[in-house]
Amino acid sequence: MLDALKDILAGAAGGAAGIVVGQPFDVVKVQQQGASSLGAGSIVKDLVRTEGVRSLWKGLTPPLLGAAVYQATTFASYAYAVEWFERVAPDVNEKTRVCWASAVSGLASCFVTTPIDAYKIALQNHKGLVSRKNMWLLLRDVNPTVGLASTIMRDVPATIPYFYAFEVMKNDWGCSTFHSGGVAGIASWALVIPMDTIKTRVQSSSRCVKPLGVAAAAREIFQTRGVRGFFRGTVPCVLRAYPVNGVTFTIYHAILGSLGLHRIDQDEESDTPPSDLPRNTPCVVFLS
Repeated sequence: MLDALKDILAGAAGGAAGIVVGQPFDVVKVQQQGASSLGAGSIVKDLVRTEGVRSLWKGLTPPLLGAAVYQATTFASYAYAVEWFERVAPDVNEKTRVCWASAVSGLASCFVTTPIDAYKIALQNHKGLVSRKNMWLLLRDVNPTVGLASTIMRDVPATIPYFYAFEVMKNDWGCSTFHSGGVAGIASWALVIPMDTIKTRVQSSSRCVKPLGVAAAAREIFQTRGVRGFFRGTVPCVLRAYPVNGVTFTIYHAILGSLGLHRIDQDEESDTPPSDLPRNTPCVVFLS
């Protein structure tokens, strides 16, 4: 139980740090996937000119407040899935079990990610900075359940290359924790950018009386922007993935080390392969 609490604490701290680092990229991504037709550089210039530098961190509060809950859900579901698959499929390749467990974890975390993203996107789409009082008035009209289906369709497949890439980079190739996490983040995001664009459009309608569904959002994007519309926000998304995941993993392991737990590091000091692979591949905050 104590080790689990340490995992959650380290994960929440690492996740929070990653969110702060990646928020400017996320703001630009959401703007591109929404109504804006500007490029990433033009969006940054326009935001800074009209709303100030602080506007690059719009919508930061919901994911920061939800980081601990998200990590608790992710770690608990992942640990349970790993143990369950080890019992029912002990002869299956370890990396295959990692993929199965990460998919289960991705599904469970969607029920936390969906409301967080709905609130965050509402703040990021709002023109101008929002005071704390006005923020709650704005968020009061948001339907936090909008986008659950699109979030599942994005996060479940995204977690599979994420965990697999991290395991290969760190444990097989001996790369640094920062680089392994960064590459894993890019690998997972590269697969789901079109679905992320659809999810952003769905959740941008969360304050509407009749929010868009997945099919309606996809049809609207195609009719207004064509196939290229599904890849809007790719540049800031990929640029964000590397530092966010690198920072999150690095802080996660640094805090675990300071608390007396050494997941990957203990295996690096030995010539034997990791005896507990899933514990060597911790989760990372994966917010849109």
